[in-house]
Amino acid sequence: MARETSSDDSVLSRYLREINRIPLLTREQEENLARRSAAGDTDAKEALARANLRFVVNVAKRYQNQGLPLLDLISEGNIGLLHAIERFDVDKGYHFISYAVWWIKQAILKAVCEQSRLIRLPLNRANELVQIDRTRKELQSETGTEGTAEQIAGRLQFKPELVEELTSISRELISLDAPMYADSESANRSEFRGGPEGRRAG
Repeated sequence: MARETSSDDSVLSRYLREINRIPLLTREQEENLARRSAAGDTDAKEALARANLRFVVNVAKRYQNQGLPLLDLISEGNIGLLHAIERFDVDKGYHFISYAVWWIKQAILKAVCEQSRLIRLPLNRANELVQIDRTRKELQSETGTEGTAEQIAGRLQFKPELVEELTSISRELISLDAPMYADSESANRSEFRGGPEGRRAG
């Protein structure tokens, strides 16, 4: 599992300081940049992206401790942000970031899945499992126990049955990494499972 280093921390701190200096956009400025970007103005595209870098960081932080350093999560989220800019239609009346959040999350989650056992789950289920794991850790920190399926479900507004199902799947995926045969370490059950199934918005 990748870990943050002191060098990473230094780069991250400098990056956060830099993006925190970038002014936020008004709705009018956002729409203007979005229209110019759609018309092929690369400067407008860059300005719209830079103004939303802080939001990418906030989203990326939700996926920490899943196998990738925060810097990598932010980098993947920024790629998702650029995809969102390319596809955003200002005439539909949405705030840009309300549209972009889906692309940012999908880019980050795809990277997380490629680095972990979650690669064997559809992206929507992998995202739910990430939320369950995060909530379980929060309960562990607060109460000293992992919490019941009902407690986790209550916090996430999931059905307890879904929490139990995904928890069971998570344990199964871990066990699938064990060799099928004692004399063949390369023959894992997991080789017979499918990859992630991405979904497109809308």
